[in-house]
Amino acid sequence: MYKTIEKVLILHEIDVFSLAATEHLGKLAIVCRTRQLTRGEVIYEAGASCKTLHILVSGKIELGSPNGRRAISESCCLDYWAFFAESPHYSKAQALSDCVLFELDFHEVSDILTAEPELSLAILKFLARQGRAVNAESEL
Repeated sequence: MYKTIEKVLILHEIDVFSLAATEHLGKLAIVCRTRQLTRGEVIYEAGASCKTLHILVSGKIELGSPNGRRAISESCCLDYWAFFAESPHYSKAQALSDCVLFELDFHEVSDILTAEPELSLAILKFLARQGRAVNAESEL
């Protein structure tokens, strides 16, 4: 459905990959699978093991957790904290409309990150900035 270069362009728009070089995103794009969802389909349940990184390409998804519900739309990475931490999902994700997702398997991503330390560093910088922003907000 999507060519590798199209996947690279989409991945570059995703916040967690925004600091990564195009050549590294190309390696992720090669192993990236496309999944189509219909309205109402559950992507994952709260508490489920997080072995797949889900990237919303088009459509709208609802995230539901004990703290409430919120809708998110395209160009968004779902629950990357759980993915990189190898932790269970905190929320349930369900399609509010027909959607297209990119999916990346943990082991494939891990292999690429091991082989491409610059990509690992780009993701680490992004995560560190996110963590720093959360810490700064909590200190106020």
